[in-house]
Amino acid sequence: MVEGYPDRIISEEEIQELQKLLLSQSLDYPRYDKWVKKTISEIKEGEKRAFGLFAGKLGGDGVIRDTASGTVELKNFYISPEFRGAGNGPKLLDYIENYCIERGYTQIQVDTDVREIDTVRFFLKKGFEFQSRGDFYGRGAESYLLVKKLPAKYIGEYDWVAISRWVMERVWGFECKEELAERKCYLYGKSDKGMDIMATAIIAERLDEEVDKERLQALHESELVKGASFCFAPFFSSSAMGYADEKGITLIDHDKLEKLSGLSLPESSEDFTGLIVVIKPKYFDNLVKNKDRVYIKGGGIPPGIECGQVLLFYVTSPVMEIKGYTTIKDLSRREPRDIWEKHSRQSAFTDEEYQTYTEGKSIVTAYSFEKIEKMPEGIPLEKIRKILRNFNHQAGQRITVNDWEKIRRMI
Repeated sequence: MVEGYPDRIISEEEIQELQKLLLSQSLDYPRYDKWVKKTISEIKEGEKRAFGLFAGKLGGDGVIRDTASGTVELKNFYISPEFRGAGNGPKLLDYIENYCIERGYTQIQVDTDVREIDTVRFFLKKGFEFQSRGDFYGRGAESYLLVKKLPAKYIGEYDWVAISRWVMERVWGFECKEELAERKCYLYGKSDKGMDIMATAIIAERLDEEVDKERLQALHESELVKGASFCFAPFFSSSAMGYADEKGITLIDHDKLEKLSGLSLPESSEDFTGLIVVIKPKYFDNLVKNKDRVYIKGGGIPPGIECGQVLLFYVTSPVMEIKGYTTIKDLSRREPRDIWEKHSRQSAFTDEEYQTYTEGKSIVTAYSFEKIEKMPEGIPLEKIRKILRNFNHQAGQRITVNDWEKIRRMI
């Protein structure tokens, strides 16, 4: 049995390999070959997304399509015979589900032939439930429609403000109307049973500072505050808690935020000195081999990250190690089109790969540097996690001065 690793299918070579794998399945659907051709075209255009199970070759796939209702349709899910029995199916499905959860989708559905008993059992074991049964494709054979509700779970790097906002928006269903004070105060609104509800989220992110009554009162009585009040801070004094009860302020401290987000949060803060980014082996090799000098990542510049700081590269499976580092020379946060116009010749992506990667992203950041100091031995994931208790090997994270000193001793 071969153990593979799951990842997003992006490159032209990977898409071609996916097409071969889809055609090899010879599913009993009308005009299946035309469906495969159409699906490949939709993946390239960003209408569908594909994921693969890799181990030297593509040993499995998952293809999804999202709908306006927040439901994701799993249009194809397949594990090659030699890859079955090594936990590869659950691993690939978990990866796809985390991708969907991260983007705020609420449920995932799949249909499977009623005669495929093992497949039906697999999805039931993974938390899917029967929704309906019927001949969905007009081929004289019935299928089950199976549905799974996706939990709300924060997936991303540690950032107290980002996690607090995620709770307001994803867990409690508010929509951000305005940033009243940068990274400190946000105005929210939502409709509930015909009523428009306004709320203000006040965020104090310093992990080594307790919010007392005087500070909470000053925040609450600010002219910026409208509607219901929510205050996020790692710690509150007993007097602040009493004041909150009196004024009807909802307090979310370190322990409550851990429960709401599902994360294990740090309890002290230090100055940040750099960033660990996540990169596929192919693209890391391109950056080293071709002497390209820019790493492009979706989203804005993480708070506290500046030029002159360290940029470490965590290379995904099957490597699963920090394999190199460099110094950030320049940071550029813009729309994808603007970043590509400036940095396309320095990027590890081809034009098509970049379009696929940035589809749906409004902002991307380019991290420019001179060269990568490659680490022949590398630092494996288990050792990274001994240093960084909360390390997210799918999203990367910022590191402190203390973290970097510990990592340097291992280089």
